[in-house]
Amino acid sequence: MNLKIMNILAFFLIPFYISGCAQEAIDDVDGNNISLEHSLSWSPDGSMLVYISNNTILIRRLDTGKSSPITGMGFYEEPVWSPDSSMIAYSSSSYAVRADIWVKNADGSGVAKRITSHNAADNHPRWSPDGSRIAFQSYRTKSMDIWMKNSDGSGEDIRIVSDPAVDQNAEWSPDGQTLAFESKRSGNFDIWTVKASDANLAIQITSGSAAETEPLWSPDGTKIAYLSDQPYANGIWVINSDGSGKSLFLSEGYTTSNIHSWSPDSKWIAFVSNQTVYAKRSDNTGDAIEIGKGIEPCWSPDGKKIAFIELQDNQYGISIVEFSSVK
Repeated sequence: MNLKIMNILAFFLIPFYISGCAQEAIDDVDGNNISLEHSLSWSPDGSMLVYISNNTILIRRLDTGKSSPITGMGFYEEPVWSPDSSMIAYSSSSYAVRADIWVKNADGSGVAKRITSHNAADNHPRWSPDGSRIAFQSYRTKSMDIWMKNSDGSGEDIRIVSDPAVDQNAEWSPDGQTLAFESKRSGNFDIWTVKASDANLAIQITSGSAAETEPLWSPDGTKIAYLSDQPYANGIWVINSDGSGKSLFLSEGYTTSNIHSWSPDSKWIAFVSNQTVYAKRSDNTGDAIEIGKGIEPCWSPDGKKIAFIELQDNQYGISIVEFSSVK
């Protein structure tokens, strides 16, 4: 998880509930039972949510409303689903060991499998769309680079990009051929893409004096949304994935906009501004729709619902809203 999200989460003491369903018993926030849910992600098959609570990775089954831990307590970051919803990859570390990438069955069975092992920290795991590989970032060569490993742990760790500048926060294109990432090789952070099969085919997508970070592909592969800290234009922008055309300032008028998420049909982007979740058409037409007070929005695979961490009645929890009811 990046520092921006962690800073936001520092304000959240979060029990868990789903709006429209019976709420679970909530511990009094008395300093003794503090629950900090974060890293929310919807399974590709739509049946589960994964999140971290009290330093444990849990799976929430939506058919039963029950949550079950798949790890013990530890230091975990960014649990992400395999494309078939059967496994979770995550970064795990300890006081004595730097972070490595691990994989665990989503039903909690079996033991976790460590697929990377290095003195440098490995984090930001991302499954390839076919599930065969996991991209991650590591500071192994005295610069932050993007690496890849077979998801079953076999084979060598392969460095995808190796520029002396920082390269990080890689995301797979929907066809699995290309990675978008943020790089400082032009002097400040910009969005670049590179073919997973050829590190020499890196292309700069954005340029300018602003820092442009956290790329996310649209599900149809034609666009990339990203964050920019341009003066008076700080927030969510959208550009063609080949870098052509003019960028759209999607969150114009919404201060401190961040943490964006594409709808499965690529027509909407959910984003956060001042701890409020909004949805805006990705072509920048129409007004943004307020979804609810909270952070970390993620769409259901059918695009009909948005899950996010919400504040309600002075309590924080995970809520699911029918998007069709607010459009």
